[in-house]
Amino acid sequence: MRNTILALSFLALSAACSSSKPAMVLGEPKAATPRETLVNLMAGTGSPREVRVEGTITDVCRSKGCWLMLSDGKESMRVSVKKCGEVAVPVSSIGKRVAAYGTVERKTISEATAKHYAEESGGDPGKIVGDQVVIAMTAQGIEIFE
Repeated sequence: MRNTILALSFLALSAACSSSKPAMVLGEPKAATPRETLVNLMAGTGSPREVRVEGTITDVCRSKGCWLMLSDGKESMRVSVKKCGEVAVPVSSIGKRVAAYGTVERKTISEATAKHYAEESGGDPGKIVGDQVVIAMTAQGIEIFE
């Protein structure tokens, strides 16, 4: 009987944790989007694909809220908002858990764009030399959790 009660308690706790509701929803998250880890995405070289990826917000565009940096503690990826101007990620979301839904692709960005990104993130644009190959997401939807 005691084991049954413990098992039921564990199942109830697991269900509660996996169904946590986001504190903020931006854009249009697609529930049926396949979940992928950031580590796998950063190692990938395939064609653009629709995914859901989760992590922690480590930085946000301070100008318009049009991008965020998503990290899993090992890897980081820039997530641009598809509808910049209509959807803005608040600076107050830095440090919060996030699920981003969108298209991930490997692409080449110009040296000027890479330097601009470095400046926006408080990095050193002087360290950027030449075009850069990056893996990035354009998000249709973002869920931010407390």
